[in-house]
Amino acid sequence: MISHILQLQAKLGINNPLNLPLLWGNMGECPYPSSIVNRQLKFLNVTLIWKMLCMILFTIGFLLTTFTTIRAETTVVHASVVWEMTDIVVQENMTLSWKVEKDDLWSFNPRLLPDGHTADGIPVNALKDYVLPDQPIGMLIGRIGDCGRIFPMGASGSIRILPSEDGEFLYLTMNDDVIGLYGKGFKDNEGELIVKTN
Repeated sequence: MISHILQLQAKLGINNPLNLPLLWGNMGECPYPSSIVNRQLKFLNVTLIWKMLCMILFTIGFLLTTFTTIRAETTVVHASVVWEMTDIVVQENMTLSWKVEKDDLWSFNPRLLPDGHTADGIPVNALKDYVLPDQPIGMLIGRIGDCGRIFPMGASGSIRILPSEDGEFLYLTMNDDVIGLYGKGFKDNEGELIVKTN
């Protein structure tokens, strides 16, 4: 049996003893020394361990990326600051979501509203020189980038980030009179909101 396999191996031009078990098949007991078989088993074990390590590293990397993407950011937005820059960098096609607690209050006019109001503002729409006209005065407003899209936020909501907005910072502010045309503008604002985004 061994001579038959060796003759067949010679005809095929196989001189590597590691290939012998491939030709042996199911022809009875293994005709090769246990050292050859052990070498093959060790090689297979090393290959299997290497593949398992690669899979574990890939899984860890995937989980870390997912965690980084979905983790929530907390930003303090001051009522007296026009366009407060956050640490949030948006990515194209992501959905930006936010939430402000109901008991978080600020005020665009402390004399008129000493107890403050929520991030939804008051039920009076802003005029043309406000941050975002035709939206409630005192509402939380967002902007993508230095001169990008301005959108109403309020106490909660979400928007889809456009491809052209990829890599831009998120800015937040109150919907108030920017240049002080109708009063003191941002100078007399009080309070702050804690905005959670993800």
